[in-house]
Amino acid sequence: SKPGSSCNNIITRTYKATDACGNFETCTQVITVNDTNAPSIDTAAADKTVECDGSGNMADLTAWLNSNGGAMATDTCGDVTWSNNYTGLSDLCGATGSATVTFTAKDDCGNMATTMATFTIKDTTVPVVTMMAPALGDVHSIFDVVNFIGTFSDNCSSTVGAVWTFTNTSGGATVNYPVPLTHINYMTGTITSPIAWTDLALGPGVYSVKLTVMDECGNATEQTKIDGLDHFVVRYDPTAGFVTGGGWIMSPAGAMPSAPTLTGKATFGFVCKYKPGKTVPEGNTEFQFHAGNLNFKASAFEWLVVSGAKAQFKGEGKVNGVVGYGFILTAWDGQVSGGGGKDKFRIKIWQGTPSNVIYDNMLNLPDSADPTTVLGGGSIVIHK
Repeated sequence: SKPGSSCNNIITRTYKATDACGNFETCTQVITVNDTNAPSIDTAAADKTVECDGSGNMADLTAWLNSNGGAMATDTCGDVTWSNNYTGLSDLCGATGSATVTFTAKDDCGNMATTMATFTIKDTTVPVVTMMAPALGDVHSIFDVVNFIGTFSDNCSSTVGAVWTFTNTSGGATVNYPVPLTHINYMTGTITSPIAWTDLALGPGVYSVKLTVMDECGNATEQTKIDGLDHFVVRYDPTAGFVTGGGWIMSPAGAMPSAPTLTGKATFGFVCKYKPGKTVPEGNTEFQFHAGNLNFKASAFEWLVVSGAKAQFKGEGKVNGVVGYGFILTAWDGQVSGGGGKDKFRIKIWQGTPSNVIYDNMLNLPDSADPTTVLGGGSIVIHK
């Protein structure tokens, strides 16, 4: 009989000897075929790493286990069956982790060969962060408490921390406010931080705002924009004084984008101050660039910041009697300590949106930049 496909096959053979007269004798031989050879691992199992998708990546893991990690084996004598010793992922952070698995190839006789590989779920995706409040250019007294609000989401890990960062755009100090855990709502992905400006020891000024959010795998996002624009807030001290000025500057070439070659004298006069108990400043501002037929007059003010030798205020007004223009005026009192002895002036005027500039004697420089245009005549005084 022939061997079957089972393990340890037994072959029985019968031999018969016959003489010329027909006499014969028989004997039987039993042959046992043993299989002691393990399957041959032709292709070892391969490590696999996937990006966390927030669901534990069970589909990726199941497919990897079902394919034996890509391993292949053959056996000289029978069929090969696979098994593995997977028991679970080692939790590293959030829904990520790794598992080292031994895949075992076994033949019908119990002979085995093994190959090992590691399945890893990693998280390298940063959180998605949005700043919600306060609004761009929000103006408050330095004595106010203001809610700074942001939202976040993460594809995999939990958020473990956040920091608000405030930087004086005039070159002052940067202050970090680490967000207490009580300010972070993990269920809705919201950060709400009631911040008292006096607690941060920050004086009046224009401050850029940044929100940094970190997840538990060390991924971090820094968000500096709100509604697509660089976020800043304005803090004023209603008791800090006011600013006045009058005189002229030599308007440089390029100050008027519609006529970039124009130069000549430009005259100005202004006063801006907070009245007792008021949160919006009052005053007057006029600017005339005769060569460009530009006559600007302010009609309303939004905020005033006085800090050292620098005063800056923002508002809206008319150009040649037509409404719909905004402006920021930056004045420098050279006689104030640290002022350097020379008064300086800048005005930026735009129509509709700040990107549509019609005049700026420091064109394309940040609004926060210190003025560099020295007065040709007149003076600027910051009053304490």
